[in-house]
Formats: sequence, structure tokens, C-alpha cells
Amino acid sequence: MAGSLAASAFFPGPGASPAASAKNLAGEVPDEQSEKLAKPGSTAGGDAMKQFMRKGLTPRWWGDLDVNQHVNNVKYIGWILESAPIAILEKHELASMTLDYRKECGRDSVLQSLTTVAGECVDGDTDSTIQCDHLLQLETGADIVKAHTEWRPKRAHGEGTPMGGFPAESA
Repeated sequence: MAGSLAASAFFPGPGASPAASAKNLAGEVPDEQSEKLAKPGSTAGGDAMKQFMRKGLTPRWWGDLDVNQHVNNVKYIGWILESAPIAILEKHELASMTLDYRKECGRDSVLQSLTTVAGECVDGDTDSTIQCDHLLQLETGADIVKAHTEWRPKRAHGEGTPMGGFPAESA
């Protein structure tokens, strides 16, 4: 089951071509994201970094599992976001997400979610793009999913667009 999926196809940025999104949906990782995802806690170019952790995560409902009794990918994304700082979730919106599935886990698994935040948000600046590295692992230490997310500042209602509409690229 190990493999990569670039979820940025679901959150295309301005100027993203439909062909590029189709390739991402097919499971190919774009060249600019093909390098190995960083493990939370690793240093990246001396940027200010802060770590967050959430322990004791378990599948609670049958809907958290697929037909083979493995945790489904939507649940993994929810767990990844559980260790993201609330300040990011409140003041930013998800711009892209890249997932690297390493191992399956099942109904009796207990996981922990780790997030490392790099960049300006650590210092309280909410006007910049934020990059996070995430790791879901069993509490025994085996890696389940590595992820990278990019967050852009939320715009105030109608900010930057005529008459409060949506920008053309998001229609």
C-alpha cells in the first residue's frame, strides 16, 4: 500500500492546468514534490520550527475503516490535521497536501500525530504561507503516513475581488 498521492489536485492553485491536476489524480507526484517528505523534527534550512503532537488516536467507528478493516485515507487526513496548531486552522486555508502512505493500520491500532511548523507563523505572523510536515505513526514507532501541507492566509469576505465575488481561477 506504500505510495504517494499529491492531494494538491484537489486544491489547485492559480494557473494550475487541468492536465497537471489529472496527473495528480492518477497518483503521480509532481516533480517539484518528488523529493522525500521530511520527517517532523528534522531541520530544514535553519527555519524557525515548532512541533506539535497528539497521542492516543484510534479508529472509533466502522466508517473509519474500509472493507478490509484498514483505516481509510479520509481518517488519516483528519488525524494529520488534529496535531496542526489551532492558530493555523483559524487563520489559514489549506492550499495543498501531499501524502506518502508507508504502511496500513487497522481497527486496533493506536497512533500519534506529529506536526512540525516551519516559517513565520511560529513567530506570530499570520500573513504568510505556512509549511508543515506531518507524521502519523503507531505508538510503537512505525511510520504510517508522512505528509506535507501548505497553508495560505484566509481572505476576509470579499477581500481582493470586485463586489465580493470569487476570483476567476477558483470558479
